[in-house]
Amino acid sequence: MSKTIYQYEPKPAAWLKRDILLFANSIGCTAAEMHYLYELHPDFAAFPAYPLMLTFKHDSSDVVDFKDHFGRFLTPPPAIPALPDLPALDSDRVVDGERAIEIIRPLPVSSQGRTFEIRSSVIGVWDKAIKATVIETEHLIVETGVEDTLFTRMTEIAFYMGQGGWGGPNGPSTAIPKPAPEERPFATLTHDIGPTAHLLYRLNGDL
Repeated sequence: MSKTIYQYEPKPAAWLKRDILLFANSIGCTAAEMHYLYELHPDFAAFPAYPLMLTFKHDSSDVVDFKDHFGRFLTPPPAIPALPDLPALDSDRVVDGERAIEIIRPLPVSSQGRTFEIRSSVIGVWDKAIKATVIETEHLIVETGVEDTLFTRMTEIAFYMGQGGWGGPNGPSTAIPKPAPEERPFATLTHDIGPTAHLLYRLNGDL
């Protein structure tokens, strides 16, 4: 189990069938995946990656200021007791690193009539010298009740570019293997993305 460095306050999460349909359309689901695109399909379900959107959307039904949202909900404050030298980090200079999702149980197609919340915690902070400060965050989507029920566990890594060098732990080093120049892929897939796809996708909450 990862060690918690900083715990955010729980945040409510809510979504409707319309949100599920918007996500499926915006990521390019096709007619062969109608159970993600049509709410009257007998196997209608949320696309498995949809929970990632809730870390941005929470329970909002409108657009939000992304910098303000990221700074308040996804950036730890400076001078955390466990890392007293951590500087204030600028979310204007942050880029995605990697994401992982573990589906404990599928999300319902709507949260109506039920109470869900997102429990987020910082589980890794690494100082990569002047290159960056790297933050790893874990998000749990939980249905609250007599007994809390975990639906999804997600982790994300964010790079705060040019904001390292504060004397923190360097963290793990991952070597990325490079294929030999003579190697060729066994198969390739081309997926066309329309020129306005990003404008549709952002309406899910990842503004």
